[in-house]
Amino acid sequence: MITCNLKGGLGNQMFQYSFYLYIKYQYKQRILCDLSYFDYEESESFTKRLFSLENAFDLDIKDFRKTILF
Repeated sequence: MITCNLKGGLGNQMFQYSFYLYIKYQYKQRILCDLSYFDYEESESFTKRLFSLENAFDLDIKDFRKTILF
């Protein structure tokens, strides 16, 4: 199983999502998204980003932490 870690602002999320789609269709495997990056709190050395890809493009991206794996 492959896990895709999405991070950064909207531009980075768009690039990472396009790579996710490429891998998904190239290898025809189940790929899960890790959205844990967006759970961190803002600090002096870290600017908090929002997961905005879903809202901007009306996507339904499943966070692997909410998926039961067997």
